[in-house]
Amino acid sequence: MTGALDARVVALADGRQIARAGNVLEARLDHYFGLVQAAQHDAAYHQLRADRRLSSNEKKAIIAAVNMSYLFQRQLEWGNHGMRRSFRFWSDQQKSHYVERTLEIIELLRAEVTPHVSFGFGSVLGMIRDRDFIPHDDDMDLIIALPAQKGVTFSKVLDNLRQILLAHDFIAPESGNLSHLTTGRADCAGTDIFVGFIDPDQRVSW
Repeated sequence: MTGALDARVVALADGRQIARAGNVLEARLDHYFGLVQAAQHDAAYHQLRADRRLSSNEKKAIIAAVNMSYLFQRQLEWGNHGMRRSFRFWSDQQKSHYVERTLEIIELLRAEVTPHVSFGFGSVLGMIRDRDFIPHDDDMDLIIALPAQKGVTFSKVLDNLRQILLAHDFIAPESGNLSHLTTGRADCAGTDIFVGFIDPDQRVSW
């Protein structure tokens, strides 16, 4: 299945005439590739996630075909966050610069928010498993932990974090996320900050 989809993407990208879609999968591939080729990346990303006509495996097949036969040649990858320049395309110098920027965020958080700051999730997995960033990922994750207190909510903590970051010239756009925010400098990719609360038994709730 994947090979046939790859060939279809290549033909579409070259502007060659192709046979009419013979099934739902090919028809949906044509639709989503058209959006990607028109640089409507967000539309393709969100529409595919919501598409009930395709199974999970069929969605993965479409993403794989578009990645391998089109986006990778443009140093982009369709991943969990949309279509971005994933780490597989970064140079060692770019990765080093990004880590330096993330360490600036850690220093600020420890100075003004909480001493309990660490790397987390995929950022830790990649370094332990591969001693590198996960190739298909495109950002780093930080985890902070705060004492659980009455009246202190995720939204209040995130609002406070956003104000602190903005005051130190970091970018921290509003979003609908309830457990984390994304921040960074204008010259670098964003870093996700996830918030947790330290329970009386010293466990952290996310």
